[in-house]
Amino acid sequence: NTDLAVSCGIELGHTNAIKVNRKLQTSDQYIYAAGDCIEVINKITGRPNYIPLATLAHDAGHIAGSNAAGSNEFMKPVVKNIAVSFFGLNVTQVGLSYKEAANFFDDTCFVTEISNNKVPVMPGSSKTFGKIIYRKSNKQLLGASFAGRNEVVGHADLISALIHAGTEADLLSEVHYNYTPPLSPFINILSKLGRKIKKEFK
Repeated sequence: NTDLAVSCGIELGHTNAIKVNRKLQTSDQYIYAAGDCIEVINKITGRPNYIPLATLAHDAGHIAGSNAAGSNEFMKPVVKNIAVSFFGLNVTQVGLSYKEAANFFDDTCFVTEISNNKVPVMPGSSKTFGKIIYRKSNKQLLGASFAGRNEVVGHADLISALIHAGTEADLLSEVHYNYTPPLSPFINILSKLGRKIKKEFK
C-alpha cells in the first residue's frame, strides 16, 4: 500500500513500490520505508525488484528503524526464496525462474530431475521434482524450483546460500549430502542435478 507515500510526494520505482536507497531512505531523506511497500535490489540481476516476503520485510524494518535513529546500516541485495503448500505438496522457487532468467541472460539453461526423497523402502518415501536454472557460458547459478515433501524447503535454502556465495551450478555434484535412510535418499536430488550440469561442460 503506497497511498500514504504518494500523498506525501514520495517517489515510486518502476515496480510501483516505494523507491529507496540502500539505507532505505525514500526520495525524502528524512523519511524511511520498509516492508511490503518497497523495492529491493535483486542479487542476481542487480535491478530493483518487488519481492513482498515477511523475511525481507523483517530485515528492512530493523535497518530502516536503526537508520532513522541515527545508525548507518545498509540493505543488501536479496535472493527471492518462496514456498507454498497445498494438499500435502510443497513447492519452492528460489532466485530467478527460467522465464525471468531468459529475459536477462540469453544463455540461460536448465536441468530437471525426479528422485525419491528417501530410500524407496522407507515409510513416507515419495517423488521429488527439481529444476536448476543456470548460465551456459559461466555456470552461474540463477535459480531453482522444487516440488515434494518438507525437504524441498531445505533444498531451496541451500540454493539461496549458493547464489549469495556466487557458486557455480555444477558444484552441487560435489557437496556431501546427508544420507539417513528414514530421512534422506542415498543420492540427493541436488547431486543428480549437479551431475547433469557438470556433464554439459565436459
